[in-house]
Amino acid sequence: TRYPGASRTRALDKWNFQPPGEGAESYQMLLERVRPCFDAIERQTICVTHGGVMRTLFRFVLGLAEDEAANLEIPQDRLLKLEGKSLEWL
Repeated sequence: TRYPGASRTRALDKWNFQPPGEGAESYQMLLERVRPCFDAIERQTICVTHGGVMRTLFRFVLGLAEDEAANLEIPQDRLLKLEGKSLEWL
């Protein structure tokens, strides 16, 4: 009720939607922020993160379309392995 139309706007372009509020990010903004971290990984690394970052990995690594990456189901009981240019749920 505080931000009328925000849900509708998000539904139209979930990847690029920036939620209202200070510091809120769209998935695209999140990708731009975390990409340098993933580019800098040079050895086996464990990264604990949330589903939003995993969605950005599917876009960045596999080239998923924005809409597909934004709506990807992210399991809460699995690990996501990034190796080279592949992603695998474990």
